[in-house]
Amino acid sequence: MGHSAASSFVQALPDDVPELIDQLIAHAMSPRSALAARRAIASGRTDIVRPLVRQVVNRRLATADPDDYRRLAELLVHLHDGEALEALVRKARSRDDPSLQEVAEDFSHQ
Repeated sequence: MGHSAASSFVQALPDDVPELIDQLIAHAMSPRSALAARRAIASGRTDIVRPLVRQVVNRRLATADPDDYRRLAELLVHLHDGEALEALVRKARSRDDPSLQEVAEDFSHQ
């Protein structure tokens, strides 16, 4: 099943989003499938999906490069999760990397 087919399938069955959250976030990291994956994640129940997304985002930030930070920030903006976005921005600011400082600046007022 291709990226868009998988995302379309999940949008039709939002109850499956929690089980597929790791895979969907992996697709959200790819510029080619990011929007479809974000939409699929957003189709799930916020009270169930939000804590799962936060767990995966926190896990990914441990080894994330600046592009990953940006994709994860875009996902959090799409999900309207300001609290998790603030945490990502704080983490980016704490790192001594000009590219991460730029990500922090770009997303600090979302």
